[in-house]
Amino acid sequence: MVKVSFLPADKEVEVTPGSTILQAAVAAGVQVQSACGAAGDGAIMALLSERERARVGELALQAEHIELSTQKNFQHEFIDSLSFNLNAAKTSLKL
Repeated sequence: MVKVSFLPADKEVEVTPGSTILQAAVAAGVQVQSACGAAGDGAIMALLSERERARVGELALQAEHIELSTQKNFQHEFIDSLSFNLNAAKTSLKL
């Protein structure tokens, strides 16, 4: 087991190795708002570790926004990449 402490909540919990910070927070009864596990874990890492916070800051400076929706075939490529099985959908929806 691995011991995880949450400050300033002053709560501690033991979890199995490989557990996420979010799972540990839930086990400890610590309220963490998260849209999904990965985003929440990354935010918690940044809040708990000065080193991780600095690393996130460096990564943010390297990030570049690329607007894909303005690319010529974006919508077509996007829909094709979803890999919906339309025949199965028609059967299950009785279309």
